[in-house]
Amino acid sequence: MVNQALPLRALRFVRDRIAYRLVVATPLVPRARSVLAVSSCEDLVVTVSFNQPEVIALQLEALGLTLEGGARVCVIDNSSNALARARIAAIAAQFGAIYIKAPWNPFSLFQGSLSHGSTLDWIAKHVIPVVSPRRLLLLDHDIIPTGPFSVGGFVGEQIAVGVEQVRAGIWYLWPGLLGLALDKVDLSTLSFMPYKELDTGGSLWPRLYKNLPEHDIRKVTNQEFQVAPGALRQETSVDLMDGLWVHLVDGSGWLDGEGKLQRLLRQSGEDANLTSLAGLLRLLRQKGVLPPDPGA
Repeated sequence: MVNQALPLRALRFVRDRIAYRLVVATPLVPRARSVLAVSSCEDLVVTVSFNQPEVIALQLEALGLTLEGGARVCVIDNSSNALARARIAAIAAQFGAIYIKAPWNPFSLFQGSLSHGSTLDWIAKHVIPVVSPRRLLLLDHDIIPTGPFSVGGFVGEQIAVGVEQVRAGIWYLWPGLLGLALDKVDLSTLSFMPYKELDTGGSLWPRLYKNLPEHDIRKVTNQEFQVAPGALRQETSVDLMDGLWVHLVDGSGWLDGEGKLQRLLRQSGEDANLTSLAGLLRLLRQKGVLPPDPGA
């Protein structure tokens, strides 16, 4: 009997290859290239947003209060919703961040990991070479810094710094909080796409991580805190990484359309407060994620 799954897998493979090439081959529009060309810097923070203006607003406010060392912040907007894109562009302008609209991504219709990975590959090919930073910090939009930091201090003398993920006996660094020394890494040879059982960023394992000496990598701490009821991590948890970075977990709402911020708003009953950075940090202190405010 013919295995009916084989033709289906072959079709999916062809579909995914075509979609990937469409995304990564899309050139920067001239206006975006001009904006990036005058934004050359030694340290660049790139955050990838997706359909959640309130979340990116919290992150950019936090970055404005905590980021030191003269780094530039660039929002790459991978949103599939036109209204969200307009709001995110306005928020980026409000906080003085560079705003670049990512190309339309067909993966956003059916596979979030492939959407994220292909967008990161587009960034590596089209955005990074124009800015030409020495160090890069990649962030998901639901990563909130809670204290002072610099990109140079985060990367240090290492080549790669981030949160370790392990699947099927293989480790890689999650690209939602990832520092890279670009004077030691050629991004044009790398890919952030999933690899075997590994999620977004997994393809960096065979092309980068497995060949690096241990002293060139720093794996930051990651503590998980349950802050809400539910059966799944996306519903219940937030992370505190490197003792500094709060990860809301499922900030985009991939699980069921409701992002973690909206979930916390609904459960806390503090709608007027949680949309502010101060309100969110206060709730996280109440939940034990962050230590008490010494000034309170």
